[in-house]
Amino acid sequence: GTQITVEDLFYNVPSRRKALRDPNFEYMKIVEVITKYSIHNSGVSFHLKKSNESKPDVHTRKDASIEENIKLLYGQKVAQELINIKDEDVLLEFTLNGFITNPNYHLKKSTFILFVNNRLVGSSA
Repeated sequence: GTQITVEDLFYNVPSRRKALRDPNFEYMKIVEVITKYSIHNSGVSFHLKKSNESKPDVHTRKDASIEENIKLLYGQKVAQELINIKDEDVLLEFTLNGFITNPNYHLKKSTFILFVNNRLVGSSA
């Protein structure tokens, strides 16, 4: 498989380095992005951990389904409430495939993950 190691990112670009926040904050943003990609890309194993840490923050199996990855990364309670949604419009060449939780399911923090043409779409709203 492919292994990617990131060290001293932007070390020679002072303006980029200044834009970085606390290392822990930046790492949590990386965990958030990798978590989203690991759900979208079932069939690919992801393993993310900080240097010198023994336990990974994100770990998925290559043979896991999207539902299994959601259960692993967001917990059993979320996974139990998943409803699969699918739609297709041949005329518009549009296919929708995804998961939502039961309307009765409540969380303090909502999570919205959207990929269009296999690209993560981010929104601050």
